[in-house]
Amino acid sequence: MSNATSGRRQLRYLSILIGVCFLTSPIKVFAFSEKCIALLDAPVGNSHQKKVFQILKSNIKKCTSCEVKNFPIYEKNGDLKKSKFLSQIESASKACRLLHLSWNTEFTVEYQEVVNALQSAIQQGHLIVAAAGAPSEGKIAAPIQQSVLGQVKDIILVGELDSKNKLVINSFFG
Repeated sequence: MSNATSGRRQLRYLSILIGVCFLTSPIKVFAFSEKCIALLDAPVGNSHQKKVFQILKSNIKKCTSCEVKNFPIYEKNGDLKKSKFLSQIESASKACRLLHLSWNTEFTVEYQEVVNALQSAIQQGHLIVAAAGAPSEGKIAAPIQQSVLGQVKDIILVGELDSKNKLVINSFFG
């Protein structure tokens, strides 16, 4: 899959997410004292992070006291370090009640601490919305239960649709 195709799918996912969470009832979603969205994504300035940030920001512009805060989970070179990821989940949870996560992968025991941290945030009253994602490059679709985020109870996972509004063929599902 090309980066352009992946980018379009991610933007479509974000449009659905924003429509569901903000445009339908921004007052109910932001019934928390903190009026912010924690964006757990690539480092600030990364092309994906910029797109996601702008989409979120433009769709909450009617709420003048709302903001999007960045919590990069990747290193600048693109590596994902578990210690940084866990630290950013904790920081994001302290700052905001609504967390948006642009990440998912196949579950291995190596990611159990991430599952525990996200589950803890949900148990503390946070709302976490994330892309369902897809298995590793070259693999076909797989049940969401085989993914890291599929292990997190009460997380909201949004699948990616293609241009014909069909579930992307190589995505997590279920």
